[in-house]
Amino acid sequence: MGVEQDAMMVAMQAPRAVVIVRGRGTFKAAPALKQFGLAAMEAGCTLLLLDMRECIGLDSTFMGVMGGLAVRLRKDKGGELAMVNLSVKNKALLSTLGLDRCVKTEGAEGELAAFLGNVELAKLDATAAPRNVTTQTMLDAHHDLVSISPDNLAKFKDVLAYLQEETQRDREKDEKGG
Repeated sequence: MGVEQDAMMVAMQAPRAVVIVRGRGTFKAAPALKQFGLAAMEAGCTLLLLDMRECIGLDSTFMGVMGGLAVRLRKDKGGELAMVNLSVKNKALLSTLGLDRCVKTEGAEGELAAFLGNVELAKLDATAAPRNVTTQTMLDAHHDLVSISPDNLAKFKDVLAYLQEETQRDREKDEKGG
């Protein structure tokens, strides 16, 4: 039995919530991460800790969701999103998209260790969300990346245009009842 691929283990105990990312953080898991992060804020959490020790890669949607949660935590709760145990590669990815401006990447290891000693982790259900939910999450995540760093518009303008078209098609399909 090897390490489980692409999974997230979570725990929440206000004022902290933790997500352990295993394998890759991708657009498939992004809706579940967003839902958990929003639920944590709703429950009074002001610190969202992501343990990236077992994370082998991140895509732009996953990073956009993290960025959006970080901005929302800071603005709505005066809180922060902190990442610990980042690989050099993942730290560089965050920096490339400007997320190092809104995500704490140093100094929360002690906070994580203390928290993990007092909670039981549960597997976050990241089974495939409906296509329209995934598409909307992807669109929102890329808009968040652009609002965090306007330089990202050049990188993602084609992705944004495509996702906007897909979202519009989904809406029209829903309005027609099918």
